[in-house]
Amino acid sequence: MSGFQKEGFVGNGEAVTTHDPSSETQDRTRRSGGQGPIVAANTLTGGAAGGAAAAGSSKKLATILCCLCGRPIQPNGANMCGACLQDQVDVTEGIPKKGLTIIQCRRCLKWLTKNDHWSGFELESAPFLALVLKKIPGLAKQDLVDAKWIWTEPHSKRLKVRITVRKEVLNKVMLQQDATVEVQ
Repeated sequence: MSGFQKEGFVGNGEAVTTHDPSSETQDRTRRSGGQGPIVAANTLTGGAAGGAAAAGSSKKLATILCCLCGRPIQPNGANMCGACLQDQVDVTEGIPKKGLTIIQCRRCLKWLTKNDHWSGFELESAPFLALVLKKIPGLAKQDLVDAKWIWTEPHSKRLKVRITVRKEVLNKVMLQQDATVEVQ
């Protein structure tokens, strides 16, 4: 080939060859159906000779390059690696991280729930977590996976909750992210 070639190794030891786009006409053997260069072609294992596969042999999946960082990945709907996808899309958008207020009576130490009803809860208990989660605006639109308390000083008036939400983004790709919500 007359084009510039560079061969490198990825973290898992696979060799990846990149080349100058001006030599694409000479590189037609590496293309499949006009879909671009194949980074790691489907290979057959299990003693298949000459490209013919024996019954029951396993296939190695093709890998593609992430469209942002160039890391080899298994193909997905977004064509991005997990790190780039989390950088590009914020699933926790619309959930306030600070400024959520829940009122507590200073005399009886009960918490204000809906309809001007006061209820007593132990700090960091499951029923109190349910009350806090109901008060977070924007959480009803999200798919809540997990919620748990983050320890704070016992005398502190601030409470922290770590929530994990999941959302479908970019061509049926599910993304799951954590967020910390501070309650006063």
